[in-house]
Amino acid sequence: DAALEIYEFVAGGTPAVYESTAAHKFAWGCAWLYRETGKAEHLESACRLCDYLARIQEADGSFVHRAFVKPGGEWPYSPRFNITGQFALWIARTLQML
Repeated sequence: DAALEIYEFVAGGTPAVYESTAAHKFAWGCAWLYRETGKAEHLESACRLCDYLARIQEADGSFVHRAFVKPGGEWPYSPRFNITGQFALWIARTLQML
């Protein structure tokens, strides 16, 4: 019940959540909910977030946490490496749940 309440709170808030790198773990949670409930809305939320992350991936394959820094060129290698690992992990975990 708590997971569903959190989903409703986040998904029912602003559509901007689907265009925020800060929501990368929400995709995984949506995939879990889809697995448990079978509700298409949970699947759609997970896919929408992962599609957004794939769209904003840098040309070199890395990711930038745009919720904190807009231009990718301002990010040095070390944080970019960390964020790329995190985003790739959460996309992969989300896909595994589907």
